[in-house]
Amino acid sequence: MPTIQQLGFLLYTAVAVMQQVAEATAKGPIDQRVWGHACTLSAELKKASGATQGLINRIGDALDKQQLLSPKLNVFIHMQSSNKRKKELLPILYSLADAAPSSAAAAKQALTTALLYTTHATYEAGRLDEFGLLLQSMGSATGKTCIGSNSCAAETGEDVKTSFVGCEAKLVTPLEASVPDSLPSPDALLEPTADQTHSTGGSATDCPLTDDTGTENLLNGGGVLGTTTFTAANAKFKKTDAAGCQASASQGLQATHYFLKELKDSDTRTKGAAGNKTADDIIKEQNFKEYLKKVLAAETLPDNSVIDTIYGKETDDFRKAFWGHVEETVIPKEATGRNEDTKLGAINTLKELHLATIYYQTQTWDTFAEQAETIKNIQDKGEKKYLKAAETTCNAAKDNQDECDKLKEKGCVFNKDGEKDKKCTLIK
Repeated sequence: MPTIQQLGFLLYTAVAVMQQVAEATAKGPIDQRVWGHACTLSAELKKASGATQGLINRIGDALDKQQLLSPKLNVFIHMQSSNKRKKELLPILYSLADAAPSSAAAAKQALTTALLYTTHATYEAGRLDEFGLLLQSMGSATGKTCIGSNSCAAETGEDVKTSFVGCEAKLVTPLEASVPDSLPSPDALLEPTADQTHSTGGSATDCPLTDDTGTENLLNGGGVLGTTTFTAANAKFKKTDAAGCQASASQGLQATHYFLKELKDSDTRTKGAAGNKTADDIIKEQNFKEYLKKVLAAETLPDNSVIDTIYGKETDDFRKAFWGHVEETVIPKEATGRNEDTKLGAINTLKELHLATIYYQTQTWDTFAEQAETIKNIQDKGEKKYLKAAETTCNAAKDNQDECDKLKEKGCVFNKDGEKDKKCTLIK
């Protein structure tokens, strides 16, 4: 048996719930037609934890996808044969990187909203379930409940079993992620749209929770809670008005409705902010024009006509199919360490993308090194040829100092200790 203190607490909770979802009767059980919606609502509210898990999964997938976009684009840029094209793609790469913090912020806000929705929904479901348990167990007659039939007679637990299916449903553990479509619509949490009222007075079988007439009942004038607050003549499931903003969502179902609506909106925004960046989205990023200005070495920010010339218009193939071009690019197996050539879109680990970047970057550096070596060899050969010709010019003066002095501008100098017939020589 519960203690007086426990009963007091449960009845306090019952009063709070009843004020929100049902007005009790002057005497008798609550009409089943009124109560039935409460457990249906409880079942919907219990979907909140799955909704949060689903959102976490979708945010994780979106952020994972975005995390791979920049490395994939980086590989694609390194593969370009034209340095001009490489430079033109840099503003897209860096603008994409700029978007990452805002995507993370959007994800954080969505998770906060999901937490608030889950908190309110779980709390409201608990209140409904707890009061439902009281209604099931506190009929004044043996085996009876505080739920009444259409004729106001108190029903047995078996008779009203279906009315409590939603209230008796348990939270799923471990959490199972749900998709947005499986959640109730926010407006469904505010049903009914009008107060639902059915007369329940005059029953021969009283309910101690709702009867204030009998001295044997808990809520009579001398009962454990003192004067009852249950004075309505009819059972009533009260409609709940929507809250226009978070600050006005003070009542339980109002807050639940508000945060569910926000959750669905933020879920959509998050998927757009992270992982689904089109070329057009990136080109419209705040810093894109600054980066393009640097690439073009321009004095002013490029206008839209310059952007359209380089990247095409919004309706052109470059923007519409940009990521398609990137992901269809085939990466050779030696770049990633795989056993076969693979399309860039199918490479979804940072390690392999980094290996591919190193592969192409190393090729570029090797090419630069080869070109530098070639240029140096050409310079060396040219220098040797020049030195040989200059030495021949100086040696033509042989051992004649006067003639040698005339060749000073050509780098000749007379060395009296030099080799015979070659005392006029090139300055070393």
